[in-house]
Amino acid sequence: MPDRTRKPVYINHVPGMRVWYEPHALNVREPRKATSRIPLRMIDRLLIHHKVKIELATLAACTAADIPIVIFNEDGETIGRMLGMRRPDDDLRKRLEQLTAYTDWYHRYFDWYHHQLSRIVRKQAHRLGKPQYQFDSWSLIEHIHNQIGGRIGKPRADALIARWTTLHRSKILQGLYRKGLDARDERWIRDRVDLIEGLTQLLAIQCSHLLVRWVIHRHRERQPIDARSLTAWFEEDWKDVQHETLKLMARLERWLIEIT
Repeated sequence: MPDRTRKPVYINHVPGMRVWYEPHALNVREPRKATSRIPLRMIDRLLIHHKVKIELATLAACTAADIPIVIFNEDGETIGRMLGMRRPDDDLRKRLEQLTAYTDWYHRYFDWYHHQLSRIVRKQAHRLGKPQYQFDSWSLIEHIHNQIGGRIGKPRADALIARWTTLHRSKILQGLYRKGLDARDERWIRDRVDLIEGLTQLLAIQCSHLLVRWVIHRHRERQPIDARSLTAWFEEDWKDVQHETLKLMARLERWLIEIT
């Protein structure tokens, strides 16, 4: 079971900000504000803007404490990832390695991926009260963009969805790592397969109704709708996403058990 006492920490870039490590804690200080001291034992994962000035020793202290790190740019896109040291559960890794023993393993993986994508699209169509045949993955994504863009405009919707994807990528990275898998391994990132991006897309679409619901509510209440407020909500109320992440990883494991 996940540790409910640990929370994601998001650090955006603020000119003059300082981030440093002291024994067992991460310190963050913005100009004219008090220093925030965050014990490492309370950090579930770290999402950090690429312009934040931070020493390598601080990042190393986080990864040594089993804290995955995701680095993102101004558009909310992931441009770097760092994993921790420990491998508490490597059953998924072993089964994926068994899968690669088959010469056609990537075809088998794609079959599973597309089956899961179709399943998720059907479920989201049902949530929207639409006929299942009306959507494929691309038309569903377009529908979600239109629902959000119709309320806040296309450029803001694009930025919001990019941040949504980054947040889910960090959850997938963390989930794979906790299963003992180094997702940076070249076997999982190649011309035809990118394990992290594939699972991220599945999870982001699987949870897209939560994003739409959040946008509609905040638009109705005239509350801010931006990447910062989305991240704050995601960090404070992420149990639904955590539940969906666990379900997706469980389906992957069940499939691997069946074919290996």
